[in-house]
Amino acid sequence: MYEGISLNALIGTGGPFRNRSHVGIYMVTAFWLILLYFYWPGVSKFERLAALGVIVVVLYGIAVSGRRSVYLSLFVGLGLLAISFVVLRGTERFKLPVSVIIAGGILFLMAQIGPRYVPQLAFFGDRIALIDDRLELVVGTGDEIEDSDNFILLQREGMFAAVADHPLLGIGWGAFFESEYSPTGHEMHSTPQRFLTELGIIGFSFYLIYNIYLWVGSARLFWRSRSTQYQLPMLIFMVAIWSLSISWVYNRSVTERTYWLLIALFISVETLINTELAQQKQPAARRRPRPVNYYPPPEGPPTRPVMPLSRK
Repeated sequence: MYEGISLNALIGTGGPFRNRSHVGIYMVTAFWLILLYFYWPGVSKFERLAALGVIVVVLYGIAVSGRRSVYLSLFVGLGLLAISFVVLRGTERFKLPVSVIIAGGILFLMAQIGPRYVPQLAFFGDRIALIDDRLELVVGTGDEIEDSDNFILLQREGMFAAVADHPLLGIGWGAFFESEYSPTGHEMHSTPQRFLTELGIIGFSFYLIYNIYLWVGSARLFWRSRSTQYQLPMLIFMVAIWSLSISWVYNRSVTERTYWLLIALFISVETLINTELAQQKQPAARRRPRPVNYYPPPEGPPTRPVMPLSRK
């Protein structure tokens, strides 16, 4: 993997990954999964120390991937964690900002000092400087597309053409690859654009509803778990889903394995939190008083007590 994503290697090689860009896409989701494990209740100090070492490797994979959308997604997520003390309760409110300082410090060392010892990290600093160019493409107008050979703008042009011809049901799932609508012959990289192009407005509407459920559901789950021991993990889940949405705008999410690991884990944890909150709301069982054998006096006039006979 180290050789595959080296500075002099081809962009199409990345060890066990499809290419160098896929390293970043996988690793940015893995970062949040490992951070979630780091703050999970009951994890031992040794396990947390081991997870910290894994985080360093994951951040290295993100750094050398050169994926600017992944950089932006990660930076936004770390920024949200930095201000998380505003909504957290208790003494745990300063734990996540400390993690931001550690992760940010690792990334800073990789960008500023790392190239002196690891030549592959020189690519990291160069690509960070180009993030603003990527943001300009997002808000680019149609006039810029005519004379542009940029990959993102060309795929956007193909999306507009496909939607114009097949607005409701799209051109079919997976049909954009090497079709007349794909100027470059590639498959659609942006997940929301792929749903709109290949499944039309109807399919895109379901995709949008699904993402709204993730955004609102993760925020609601965190807010409800603030009184439990899962407060920090639920905040990490919320920030992960919100910040990763930036990466999903540019990159394929539904075809990435780490994406489905995150979603499956979110559904499982949602069930766990709902069960624990339901148990907290259940009133404590009261001790029932012991029954008293009470027999009412018989009806009628009172009778004189019978005196025992005395012995003489």
